[in-house]
Amino acid sequence: MNKIIRGPVFWLLLWLAVMPLVLTLGPALETRYLPVFKSFKLVSVTEISPGISRVVVSFEKVRACDPAGYGWYLGTRDRGIFSEVEVRSVNNGSNNGRPLGHQLSLPFDVSASPKDLQNVFVNIYSRCPFQPWVTKSEVYP
Repeated sequence: MNKIIRGPVFWLLLWLAVMPLVLTLGPALETRYLPVFKSFKLVSVTEISPGISRVVVSFEKVRACDPAGYGWYLGTRDRGIFSEVEVRSVNNGSNNGRPLGHQLSLPFDVSASPKDLQNVFVNIYSRCPFQPWVTKSEVYP
């Protein structure tokens, strides 16, 4: 038995058994306990035309990761009833390379009325160093 545990085949089989578990649980645990972004708040919401609102948000960036995309959704995440909302940057600016700490976003045009934005949540995707997956931060106002 001792020779088996010291052998390379044992460690290879152990690694192959553990890696799917790490790659499955790692992203879910990180989303829940180690998000890149938190404290998401709608700072200003102005209706610029029917069904389109100009939005500025504040948030806190707590980990040094590179941006990989985002998705805005209307509805209730808990019950699984939600729909994606179109979001456009007003001045084609970039939010890349933001430092850690409290941040204020550039204005966005969101395809939703101010009343609808009361039920919004945002998934922000980031690439963090030394991780084989994309990190997801779920933020709510």
